[in-house]
Amino acid sequence: TTTSSPSTTPRSSSSSPSSKSLPNVLMKSGTESVAEDRGLPSAVLREDPATKGSAEEKHPTTELSLAKLPSPSGSRGAGSFSRKTTAIVVLACKRENYLRQTMDALLDLKGIEEYKVFISQDGSDSSVRMFAKGMESSKPFIKYVVNDLRQDHRSKGDQATMHYIADHYKFVLKTVFERERNINHAILIEEDMVMAPDALSYFEATAPLLDSDPTLMCVSSWNDNAYLHMDMDEKTLHRTDFFPGLGWMLRKELWIDELRHKWPIHSWDHWMRVDEQAKGRDCIIPEVPRN
Repeated sequence: TTTSSPSTTPRSSSSSPSSKSLPNVLMKSGTESVAEDRGLPSAVLREDPATKGSAEEKHPTTELSLAKLPSPSGSRGAGSFSRKTTAIVVLACKRENYLRQTMDALLDLKGIEEYKVFISQDGSDSSVRMFAKGMESSKPFIKYVVNDLRQDHRSKGDQATMHYIADHYKFVLKTVFERERNINHAILIEEDMVMAPDALSYFEATAPLLDSDPTLMCVSSWNDNAYLHMDMDEKTLHRTDFFPGLGWMLRKELWIDELRHKWPIHSWDHWMRVDEQAKGRDCIIPEVPRN
């Protein structure tokens, strides 16, 4: 099955994976074999019968075991994945009730205290501020920050929201990758995303792929095309050239070397889908969403 470009992006998953590990990963590779060209040992390559003889034939299916994924020591660029050098950022604005649910689910995740968790507020909503400060004071691994790059976009009318959101993402990426020290990866989620029990296991399992494969741009926990009536496998991953966002992980080098120099003033997610940014790279998505 190939991943199609979605037209809408609902905010809640229609299927909930269990919290067990992901032992067998099926990845649709690009024209280059992930196993052969990206150093993944002992992978089994096979043709997908459903696409044999079609335009899809050049995309073989690569079957991998998580136990055989590359060691972080063989990673490219700015540093390999570890919990201590990874930031998890919750972007919030003015929905304290949603933020509370998001944080409750996040704090239930095994190993969360080993990450650097940020609550980033855009605007001045007092209930969000009080809740975030309470989190910061009660959990030593949580830091509350406020967007100091926010511009006044009231003159933009009904387009103002897209400008504010772009400002906020720019602030978050600048904060974790430029102002903070020793952060090599960031996982960005929003105040209305409730993470699945195995969300961290998912990111930790896929990080070696992102670290070793330059044809990948990000890992997302979201799949637009997951519905209850579909037969889905929680152990299956796909590559997509349509930037998914919505609970996604990137490497520091993507921000430092590329995105920070040209970040857009609005509609940042659509901008990420333009090939000038994607440069032919894909993102990993799960068959069953993790948020």
